[in-house]
Amino acid sequence: MKKRHRDQALNELFGRLESSDFDRRENALFVLAILLRRANHQPGGDDPLSAADLPRELARIRLTRDEQGQIVDRLIQLVVSRRESRASAFWALGEAAPGAGWEPVLQLLKACGDQLEGEAAFQACRALRRWLTSGELGAELVRRGIAAGDPQALLRNWSRASDRRLKRAAQDLTDILNDAAQ
Repeated sequence: MKKRHRDQALNELFGRLESSDFDRRENALFVLAILLRRANHQPGGDDPLSAADLPRELARIRLTRDEQGQIVDRLIQLVVSRRESRASAFWALGEAAPGAGWEPVLQLLKACGDQLEGEAAFQACRALRRWLTSGELGAELVRRGIAAGDPQALLRNWSRASDRRLKRAAQDLTDILNDAAQ
């Protein structure tokens, strides 16, 4: 695929991500999650997202690590600016390469994690857990991320939530973080 066509397809997708229309924005988040998942998971298997239909111009794109970093930055901006799309943005973030998402998401949680609740908080826990259990983050990167944006207080707060799913996800993530920090 020519770079010009590739850039145009991604820019159109980013334009939909910035749309004021909720459904258009959510669709763009879904497509970005598929692109990220395809870039980071081995082909084959029973993954319904990897088999999802994408427009031809997007189906041919395989994201580089730098492009994933750019997408992570855009998704973080969306989390900050669009409260109603936070859960979907964290869900999509969870599909990014661990090295692309780990530190930026911890910094985001340090800055505004106390504003998250319910599904958005659950999806943030899911993303962090996925990255930690992937085996792709080195011990030094994990320690550096925890030191820069220690989520322990936030996780304690989420562990006391009335939402059982969030409570369990926060407790599980706390255990994984404690193991990783040792």
